[in-house]
Amino acid sequence: MDRLGLFVASLLDASSRAYASGAVTRLVESGAGAGHGFRGLVADVQGRIESLASSLAVGLPALLAHEASWAAAAWSARGADLDLLRAEYEFLRAELVERLPSETTPLVREHLAAAARAVAAPEVPEATILVDGLPMVEAARGFLVAVLEGRRDDAIRIVLDAVESGASALDVQRHVLGRVQAEMGRMWQIGEVNVAEEHLGTRVVEEALVHLRTYLPREPWNGRTVLVAAVSGNAHQLGARVVADRFESAGWRALFLGADTPNDDLVAAVGHFGAHLVALSAGMAVDTRAVADFADALHREHARVPLLVGSRLLGRRRPVARGRGRRLRAERGRGDRCSGAGAPKLSPFGSWGACVFLSRRGAAQRPRGET
Repeated sequence: MDRLGLFVASLLDASSRAYASGAVTRLVESGAGAGHGFRGLVADVQGRIESLASSLAVGLPALLAHEASWAAAAWSARGADLDLLRAEYEFLRAELVERLPSETTPLVREHLAAAARAVAAPEVPEATILVDGLPMVEAARGFLVAVLEGRRDDAIRIVLDAVESGASALDVQRHVLGRVQAEMGRMWQIGEVNVAEEHLGTRVVEEALVHLRTYLPREPWNGRTVLVAAVSGNAHQLGARVVADRFESAGWRALFLGADTPNDDLVAAVGHFGAHLVALSAGMAVDTRAVADFADALHREHARVPLLVGSRLLGRRRPVARGRGRRLRAERGRGDRCSGAGAPKLSPFGSWGACVFLSRRGAAQRPRGET
């Protein structure tokens, strides 16, 4: 990872509440925080600091910008005052520039400037993901309505009716459950559903996935094992669960380890189970730091076991981390280089298919089995 960025991130980690309190004190004294509780503002700014530490550690201001853009879109959709969000970043910058070592402030300014630009021009969420013309869109809409009305059994029945009428379980995963989950996330971001409703939707989707497993096709075992998990700190496991099912359907032994899997334990599991591939789910910008940490640890212990990452944050050939004489990068659409022939298509939930490689002086490390 980036050496200077790691140093600054360690300072932020050690004193995040103190820095957040100082930034909020400046904000309140300016009059920008009128009507907002001090404790709540400190919690908000601590979250900004955590994201900043992650983007600094991996050397990617774009990660912080992504988080800032997402937050701005969510605030705007809820009618919240974006001036307050801008002020949080502005006074955080002032606090850090004054209190951090002078040699670190240009880097901090760079990352926070990227966030400020993103808040000024946030991404606009789609009106809906369930647009006319998509495969099985009526089933997806019916499932979503049933969930929002609390009709769990009716939602499950829609899924079972689809497969019993001839649709493949893999298509139902992708076109119904995958899109419903994405739509629920979009609706939560813009305030159309609350946390309780989004959690209910996720639980019903998980239950539907369990029912669907009995309908999944099964190729003969190909002799390969994949470990599937959500990276340390990531509590969202639904996409990883589907990816495990997809690998199992394609003939792999897929071991699903669940959410928030500690890096050390996951590295140990690679050796214990003789894994040929690790598939890791990451969501928010803060998860990318854990991905980079895990990729580095995996390379040290199991240099020829490749890493496949699912995250909307990892674009084609975007570096995941820099420094220590190495460079981690993610290649979008190169999941074949990770998993080889016979790997499943990974597109039901989120953006899977970024293969993370570690290189030294520009030479990519070859995954196990690649010639």
